[in-house]
Amino acid sequence: MRSVAAVPKVAGEASHAFVPGDMVVVAEGELQHLQGKIVRVDGNKITIMPKHEDLKDPLEFTAIELKKYVIIIKHCFTSRLRGYVL
Repeated sequence: MRSVAAVPKVAGEASHAFVPGDMVVVAEGELQHLQGKIVRVDGNKITIMPKHEDLKDPLEFTAIELKKYVIIIKHCFTSRLRGYVL
């Protein structure tokens, strides 16, 4: 059995893990630090909807120009256990 790392890439196959709905930030170019949400993936061409008040139209980038980002939200839940011995 061959390992995943040893499987050769097919020409034209995407070499990224971006999918529609991912939140990304532009890592290179003049729009560096622009955040957005991926709306379409076509090979290495990624279309995002920018999160900016002046930019209303979708923008295209290559996969190497973008990085994923995750918003971490912390929720606190408390519960009271009555009558239980733990």
